[in-house]
Amino acid sequence: WVLSLCPFVVHQAVSTSMAPGLPQDCLLPLLELLDADGLATLRSALNLHNLDGEAHTALLRAVVLELLLNTKFPFTHAAYVMGLNGTYYSLDTIAEKHYGIPRALPTLLCALFRHMVPNVPFTTIRIQKFAAAANFGAQHKTLAFSLHADPTHQEETYEEETHEKLEQIHDNEVPTESLGISDVGYVLCLTAGCTGGFGERRAKNGPWYRLAGKETSRHWVSFPRDSELRWHWPRVGDLYAVTVTCESPELCGKLRRRERRDMANVGFKLPVDVESEATSNDELEEGTTLTEPQMSNLPSRRPSSAHVTAAKRLLRLDNVVAPSLGEVDVAFRSAARQVHPDRMASNSPIPASWLMSQLTWARRVLREAATLYDASELEGANDLEQNDGGDVPMLAAP
Repeated sequence: WVLSLCPFVVHQAVSTSMAPGLPQDCLLPLLELLDADGLATLRSALNLHNLDGEAHTALLRAVVLELLLNTKFPFTHAAYVMGLNGTYYSLDTIAEKHYGIPRALPTLLCALFRHMVPNVPFTTIRIQKFAAAANFGAQHKTLAFSLHADPTHQEETYEEETHEKLEQIHDNEVPTESLGISDVGYVLCLTAGCTGGFGERRAKNGPWYRLAGKETSRHWVSFPRDSELRWHWPRVGDLYAVTVTCESPELCGKLRRRERRDMANVGFKLPVDVESEATSNDELEEGTTLTEPQMSNLPSRRPSSAHVTAAKRLLRLDNVVAPSLGEVDVAFRSAARQVHPDRMASNSPIPASWLMSQLTWARRVLREAATLYDASELEGANDLEQNDGGDVPMLAAP
């Protein structure tokens, strides 16, 4: 019944009679109950003064939660990694056409962390979903795992010293200068309503301590990255855990220039020294690569006019003088759908595998032509007789 009153409270708050004298102690609980639309209305209608930052944070959390609720997680492993996943760049970082991750989720996750924990470099975001539907026996929990990937930190003396320093980190505090940026992790738990479900951490072979749960949804909880973690599934509802870490400078330095550019566009904050050093190295490497005359990804010779004409006929590009790479790919996908075994007649005299081989050959020829030819060289290709394709072995029936 409390949630049902939220629209009425917002309506009263934005009215001219109640807005000037709305007590601040009423606003703080309201920020936790409103959804994203309600928070946006509240911020646009009221002058919240010193609570505007709290309202902005609550709005970001609410929008992120709505996107997490719309995220389609894999059944076998309900988790995604964005940014740098150990030694590899995760392809889930760019969610432009992702099958499960909403397009705006990576950017808003980065914005939420940068707003709540400013001036802290981070390279990795992990999102996990713990659903009560998968809590078999109401006691389901993960195995103990660690996010620490640097083998140099496995020495016993250094591990104890680092853990002792990190024990002094409190919630919402930025690591001190004596600690490495890759030594600390942060976790935020979000839920639309759940019972149970929480995370634990421990030092190596030590006792377990509660790390985070739905009660910590208003702030990021910091933890030593060399700790072992364990998550318990909720008994009712879904719990989402967002973990943010920064990989070691050695791993960050292996990112390519395009990968760093994509991460920066999303909102990740790479260490400044690693970013500048890697950028200069990549610029030198890319300049050398582009001037190399024998690149492995370029065709070694030009396709003949007969091959180009036959390939255009297969992909139904006869009316296009000089197909671009994009046009070739679109035509190939369209033609490939037509020769799919599910769409072809069962009594077809030509097997689908052979037709697919022809289309693949045609795409390769036209891509080579688009790379090496210009429009003037292809203008005469359409003037060739149709029987020129008979000399192409690829077009002969099996």
